Amino acid sequence: MHWLTDRVRHYWRTGNTLVRAGQLAQLLRQIVLISVALLLPRLMVSNAEIGRWEQMQYLGYLLGFAWLAGTGQAYLTRVRTLEKAAADRLTTQLLRITLGFSLGICLFAFILQKPLLALLTSDDELPGWSFYLIFLASHWPALMYEQVLLAQSRARRLIWFSVFSNLALLMALILPLLLGYGWSVSIQFLAVVALVKTLLIIDPKAWRLQTGVRRKTATFELPIHEGNKLFRTAFPLILYAIMGSLVVSFDPWLVNFWYDGDESQFVIFRYGTRELPLVAAIANGIGSTLLPLIGEDRSAGLVQLRKSSLRLMHLFFPLMFILMLSSPWWWEPLFTEQFAASLPLFQIFLLSGISRFIMPVVIIMGTGHSKVLPGLAFLELLINAALSFWLVSIMGMAGIVWATVIVYMLDKVLAGIYVYHKEGIRLNDYCAWPWLVGYSLLLAGSYLLIDFLPGLIEGS
Repeated sequence: MHWLTDRVRHYWRTGNTLVRAGQLAQLLRQIVLISVALLLPRLMVSNAEIGRWEQMQYLGYLLGFAWLAGTGQAYLTRVRTLEKAAADRLTTQLLRITLGFSLGICLFAFILQKPLLALLTSDDELPGWSFYLIFLASHWPALMYEQVLLAQSRARRLIWFSVFSNLALLMALILPLLLGYGWSVSIQFLAVVALVKTLLIIDPKAWRLQTGVRRKTATFELPIHEGNKLFRTAFPLILYAIMGSLVVSFDPWLVNFWYDGDESQFVIFRYGTRELPLVAAIANGIGSTLLPLIGEDRSAGLVQLRKSSLRLMHLFFPLMFILMLSSPWWWEPLFTEQFAASLPLFQIFLLSGISRFIMPVVIIMGTGHSKVLPGLAFLELLINAALSFWLVSIMGMAGIVWATVIVYMLDKVLAGIYVYHKEGIRLNDYCAWPWLVGYSLLLAGSYLLIDFLPGLIEGS
């Protein structure tokens, strides 16, 4: 453990503070979700209620991820190319649009909740859904606010905002349970806390978020050509994010479809396919932070991307080995016997972490080739659907997870081929592939060992 702690400290101290702040913001969100997942079974919340909570998260991701991710990435790509006054106006417009879209989408989801829920969960009722929509409408603008702080290089404010925001959300979910109230009250508390948080960062005089933009420049007027450029940048990214969210959301939908909306089966799948929070947060933080740099100075951006990717490998592959090999001993004590059936899914899904260390999509966005991304994502969706339907009929729920592992890697391969074809950028320019191959073989070997060794021992 001392070795791992030293690695984490070294990683934090040797990198760009802004990069680390962006990674920490994403990490804290993942830690809250993992903490809630660990605490709910211990607080006597039933599998059915946990399943409904997981359903809400899945639906919230499907409704919000695409347009938030696409617009945020387009903003990060464009804002660094503008003078301060134009950047301030763009920021104000962005946050105003985010507020409007959040309210509009959640209102749409409320009005059409029965057909929407029937389509996505195989059930037309989801207790607490109305309050969760209030949470989403309040939470999404706060997520975009973090992107603005990142673009403005306000690392300290981003860190403090993320810490207090996520701590408040965690307490909103857990405190009512500790006080003896039901899970439905926790969802209501979650909605209230998110609403209060967003109201605190909104400037009511100008209907904008508190971003440090001076009032004399904080108008809602934006030159038409800048608005068009933002839209042209954002539209393919939103399409790509839509396809990406459909790829991610297809698996939970298939579980609902295959098991007739059984919440207990759904929660088994969700607990088994949780991504390592540190890997996801840091990889996403690197991508968001290096997007502007790759656009401004490609050579420097590629060097930084390769270094960051290699540091991630050295930090997290050993951790994944340890988790894989020791998982039979810590899984049930950590997640309780309720989720013992999730362990084989977790062991398979851990292999999907390999693709996290290859980041050609960041280069595609940074070099202005975003229009190709929706097509790549659509192809990924088709392959994932075909593989998942085939493998689930053979292997059950594990087949869905294997399809995901294969498709995640295939997505990076196709994106890497495109980057090389269009820009002549080789894999070795942004990824230390010898290290990646070596680590990947060791991780695959550890999976084979933990999966087949017990059977061999029993057979002998």
